[in-house]
Parts: sequence; structure tokens; C-alpha cells
Amino acid sequence: MGGLSALLPTILTLWIVVAFVGFIGDYVAAPMTRFVHWSLITNRVGHDILEATTPVKVFDERFVDLRTLDDGESPTEALAAAKKASGLFLDLSKIDRAKLYAALDDRIPPVFGLAIGFVLIFAVGCLFRGVVGRWVFTLAEKLLFKFPLVRSIYPWAKQIVEFFFKDKRNLREFQTVVAVPYPRKGMFTLGFVTNDGLRSLNAQTNGEFVAVFLPSSPTPMTGYICFVDKREVVPLTLSLDQVMGILVSGGVIVPEEEVVRLSSPTAPSPSGPDDVDAAPPLTTGLKPAAAAPELANKAD
Repeated sequence: MGGLSALLPTILTLWIVVAFVGFIGDYVAAPMTRFVHWSLITNRVGHDILEATTPVKVFDERFVDLRTLDDGESPTEALAAAKKASGLFLDLSKIDRAKLYAALDDRIPPVFGLAIGFVLIFAVGCLFRGVVGRWVFTLAEKLLFKFPLVRSIYPWAKQIVEFFFKDKRNLREFQTVVAVPYPRKGMFTLGFVTNDGLRSLNAQTNGEFVAVFLPSSPTPMTGYICFVDKREVVPLTLSLDQVMGILVSGGVIVPEEEVVRLSSPTAPSPSGPDDVDAAPPLTTGLKPAAAAPELANKAD
């Protein structure tokens, strides 16, 4: 078991890296590389660029598909007829594309398609920052909204992306770690403040409630949204990475500075009022209470 516990973190890390690289290769690099290959062999401009930069020739006898030849027709005659019939778009009816693509893979590997994909993503992002780009993007969104299924999913996906990549204030608030009394008083669950709550909820209850995302363990990508009274929210000095380590490990991995040593006479009480007073204020304007509320009913 000792050897397994020592190797397991490395194995999991390698598995995640390999899975990520495989995903990028299958869904970004390979399609983009295939598109580059297609653009070089199907038209006159791409054909000229290909033959000027690589030794690969589209109309090469080694790429002729013998199954497409007419009776008595030689590969040389078939290629000559294909060249003559080609205009802006090349006549590839006599070409075995599998053989041609295999030759192109040797000269233009998938990593080239990956680089092109990243360049195109960057270029599209720069384009959409301009006035014309924003107009085109808005028009494309309107077209997407005409499809019922897309109309139900796209707005929420867009808001999530904007939350993490555009609104830096929201991202800072999401990284605010707190503890809230959940699922009942006397027990605390780690969470992240996501916003300042709902105005209608505050008006109906005459209170101040903040939205807190409570991630699950050991899969913190899922969880619950709770609206918690500000007075019951305990701000913590933990970082986002530290909380993720606690959640994924089921509480086994705890930051060194947070380890409670029972033999130490100065160990702070996890629910004492002094801890609440010493905690830093949240970016959402939460103010720690002067004294922690009673979490259990006293016996008569």
C-alpha cells in the first residue's frame, strides 16, 4: 500500500495530462490539420503553395487509385486527363486521397494544425473586439437563438464563460472562501461567495443574504447554491487551491497552517467568536459578526 500511495499522485497526474493532450489532439489538432491538407489539395492556389514548399505532388502516379481507371487506361493517362479537367478546383477523381493524406502527414504533422488552431482562435478574438466583429457576433447569436435547443443552453453557457473570463470582480468574489452552517446548525461546510444575493429575497425576508456555492466532495465541479445570512457566513483565509485539495481528498489533505494539533494548548476553537473576529472581510462587503450566533439550543 505504501508503494501505491507514493505512485498514485504521479499516475493520476499523468492520466489527466494524457487525457487532456488526447482531447486536444482529437478535437483541435486533427480536424485543423485535415482542413489544412484539404485546402492544399483541392484548389489551384493551395496546389501551387503545396508544390512550392514541399516535395509532395498531388498528381503523382503513386497516389493514383487503380480502381478508378478505365479499361486499358494507364495511370499516366489518367493523371493527364485529370490535370486537363481541373480549373480553380482540382479533379481528384483518380486520386487515392488516403495515400495522399498519409504523405501530407509526413510533411505537415498534426502539431502544425494545433498551432494554426490557436492562431485562428486568437485572430477571431481580436476580430470580435472591433465594431464590425461585434456586429457579426451579435448577428450570429440571433441566428443561434432561432434553434429551440440552442436557445435553451447558449445563454447560460455564455454567462458562465463571461463569469470566469471577463468579469474579474466576479472571479475575485468566487475565490472568497467561507464556511456556512450547512446542512444544519452546528456543522459547517466550505463554500465560495458568488454574488451579493437576490434583492427580492432580501426584501421579502428583511435580511441580507449572499449566494454561496457549496461544492461537493470529492467532485467539486458539482454542488449547491445556498443563500445564507451574512451574519452566519464565516470568512476564511484559505485559497481556492487549498479548498480544492480539501474537497478532492475528502478532508485528508489540509494546509499545514490549518492543521489542528490537539496537544497544543493554544489551538483555536473552530467555532469560537474570536475566530470570526480575526477573519478578514469579504470582497462582497460581508462584515464578520462581533460574536458567533448560538448554533445549538442550551438545555433547560
